[in-house]
Amino acid sequence: MATSITNTTVTSGSGAGQPFNPDEWAAEIETSARDFRVMANLVRVFTFKGPADALNIPVIGSIAAAAFTTGMEEGSASITYALPSNSSVVITPSMSFAATRVAQRELDHSVYDLESALQDELAEGLAEYEDTQLGEFADNAAFTVADLGGDTQNYTEALLLSQIQTLATNARSKARFGPRGNVSLVFHSLQLNDLLAISSLSSFQVTGRENGPAITGMLTQHWGVGFYMSDNVKDTGTVKVNPMFSREAIAFARLYKPKFRQQWDADNIAWKLAAWQEFGMAALNATSLINVDTD
Repeated sequence: MATSITNTTVTSGSGAGQPFNPDEWAAEIETSARDFRVMANLVRVFTFKGPADALNIPVIGSIAAAAFTTGMEEGSASITYALPSNSSVVITPSMSFAATRVAQRELDHSVYDLESALQDELAEGLAEYEDTQLGEFADNAAFTVADLGGDTQNYTEALLLSQIQTLATNARSKARFGPRGNVSLVFHSLQLNDLLAISSLSSFQVTGRENGPAITGMLTQHWGVGFYMSDNVKDTGTVKVNPMFSREAIAFARLYKPKFRQQWDADNIAWKLAAWQEFGMAALNATSLINVDTD
């Protein structure tokens, strides 16, 4: 629980009488940020092994199975051991930050939990930026399947089913559809009316799976795909890019959880507050993401 910060006494010297516990704030910001993340929860998450400039992730080529024959059992035929075509992707982290300033007088006279409110706002800023970067990365040239739709296109059932079929055809075993699957669609809010105009989708959304409660953050799950709404997808002003992808499409990693520091601003009798984090992403499977462009 956040502690009260009213009636704080400031003495001379840089950082003297600091009202905020940096470790507590960092933990609270990370906890709050989880409520604002959308795409980061839908992709493959990796962890940097301590401080580093890059994270190297191996991509193992496909290994095909075959029948074990009588000849192999009797020794007249041999098993073929083929070396798969392997590669790697590299995630290089970059830093983002959220910063604000709070006046000492506001702290002294605050009648509400100002600390918790500031933690939430800093967390939202970091999470929003992270989600926007992931949403825009979905339109990266590293993903090799051409976009569907166009700048005058709205979602129709035919277009949505084409997106599902194209993903299934190209991603193959990397995309698993169903209640325990790994496929998600993140769409811009302006497409909500078009999606709910699809009768089979809207009727399912009303009843829900097994008439159960709605899942937090998810509009619905239908055709083995989870539907998520976020305005953090790429928006050029004329085109919204709505990605459907398997969890294996994007590799995402944080170098560390959000950090927090404060500094006394004597010129303004206020506290400067800053939170920051480092993260990065890379295309893990180039054919496991299909965009639909809409107006």
